[in-house]
Amino acid sequence: MKIKFILLLINTLLLLPCEIIAQNKINHALLYGFVEPNESDHIKLNGNAHSISKNGTFEFEAELELPDFYSLEYKNFKIDLFISPGDSLHINFDGRDVLQSIIITGNNSKLNTFLLNQTKLRDKTDKYLNENRIKYFTSESSYFISKIDSIKQYYLTNFYDFMKHQTNVNEWFQKKYKAEIVYSFDRIKLLYPGSFNRNTGKVFSDDSDFYNKITENAFTDPELLRSQTFLNFLNKYLDIKAAGKYKFMDFYQYPVNIKGVSRYQAIIDLNAHQDIKDFLLYQQLKTYLNDYGTRGLENMLTNFKNDCKNETQKNEVMQLYNQILKQRQSSSEIKIFRKIGDVDLEAHIFYPEDFNKSDHRPCYIFFHGGSWRTGMPEWGYESCKRYASKGMVSISFEYRSIDLNGIEIPDCIADAKYAVYWIRKYATKLGIDTGKIVADGFSSGGHLVACTAILPDYHDQESDKTISCKPNAIILESAVYSTKEYNNVITSGNGESISPLYQLKSNLVPTLMFHGKEDTMVPYKDFESFVEKMEKLHNKFSYKSFEGAGHFYYTNPEYGAIAIEMIDDFLISLNYIKR
Repeated sequence: MKIKFILLLINTLLLLPCEIIAQNKINHALLYGFVEPNESDHIKLNGNAHSISKNGTFEFEAELELPDFYSLEYKNFKIDLFISPGDSLHINFDGRDVLQSIIITGNNSKLNTFLLNQTKLRDKTDKYLNENRIKYFTSESSYFISKIDSIKQYYLTNFYDFMKHQTNVNEWFQKKYKAEIVYSFDRIKLLYPGSFNRNTGKVFSDDSDFYNKITENAFTDPELLRSQTFLNFLNKYLDIKAAGKYKFMDFYQYPVNIKGVSRYQAIIDLNAHQDIKDFLLYQQLKTYLNDYGTRGLENMLTNFKNDCKNETQKNEVMQLYNQILKQRQSSSEIKIFRKIGDVDLEAHIFYPEDFNKSDHRPCYIFFHGGSWRTGMPEWGYESCKRYASKGMVSISFEYRSIDLNGIEIPDCIADAKYAVYWIRKYATKLGIDTGKIVADGFSSGGHLVACTAILPDYHDQESDKTISCKPNAIILESAVYSTKEYNNVITSGNGESISPLYQLKSNLVPTLMFHGKEDTMVPYKDFESFVEKMEKLHNKFSYKSFEGAGHFYYTNPEYGAIAIEMIDDFLISLNYIKR
């Protein structure tokens, strides 16, 4: 009897790991296949890269929590696949033309083949709508709506016909895919008034209830928050509501506050399920904190604690708030350097360890990027700490933003120029050598830095006109050199009048520049034109362009290290720091 018991125990122990493994396998899906010819070394599922062998085969297990849509990426190609835990999918395709060649077999292959066919059809639809964009967006609203609705109904009919011949289809697949159809085309309808305004110069006024008709009963199912298409539709509608009197115009091209209190109020006024409102309030606070920091958030945060009913989301927002608040405390001092109406602009100062305010130290100042619409001084902390450690007084400046303050690009320039003026005016109190001020800026911040050195001095009525607003040297990182296409947020003059490329003159202060050759946000050709003009004008400058790098070139560790070394050499050559 004792022997039998021991044998039974051994068998149980031997089987136990297998049962655990089997249980774990249920939470995984196997994806494998073949690419011929292959043009990449990896394939991605929901952003996670998996290697492709030299002969074009791949095989990997994906850990899944529940049946859902998961994005499959190969090079620039991306599709959604519906995958359930325990699925085994075989995927073959031609690396040169994935969409037209891809074949999927295995579990859920019928659903995924349907999705592929719909994706092909949607590509044709999008191409057709884009080719006829001007025609439709300048037509009467009734014609436009009927056209989009007819296309939407065609997709829905295809979906319903497909579902008639399927059994035991996952409920989320049905709900999500229907939502993908409905909200993708309804979002196109939301775009009509702004596009009509942009293409005709006229303001849509045919139907004051236009948006309400599109969104009626659209926000009742919180499960749809799992659909990015639904979220895109919802966020577009909130932008419209936040735009107020500009809602029937191409408001993104105007100085309209759509990110702060107006957007928060739009969420509060939304006729939606409480879970949806909670998520949107949570999203609003997180986005604000990541884009603007803690500044100006106090009242909104107080309201959020009462308006949001989800304790988990409230706690996460408060953790992020405290994290950014703690980051602010890592600066040596924060001063208000400019007051504009009810807006106080901050200078975040970092002093060297051995600093005394009777010193006359070189000064490093930084202006963040963000397309003049977002951003905060905290984005410059790493650079400021670096140059404070090398003996410089370092300052990251705040400036007003279009989306938060409803201002224009020239107002941002005025803030940047005033920042340099303020340093010079209070240099003695700040312990700064006015002959050694270097301004550094990234992207739109680089544009502001260039403008401080190139455009005429800015002085308001109370300024001392004898004090210069120009730095002694500048560093331009992925900077915007031309603002010709931004005339709608420039009512004073035009884009060319505040473009460094078109306003550049000789005798510019010493300049260092960086730009990625694959920058799609700020065209590399503008950088090339600026370099060419700098050479013709015999300005003193050096630069580095990075092969294969985009706007954020420094995310490549090698390129980031090169830039830091070149900045150090630049500052050493000016006698601002020592090696």
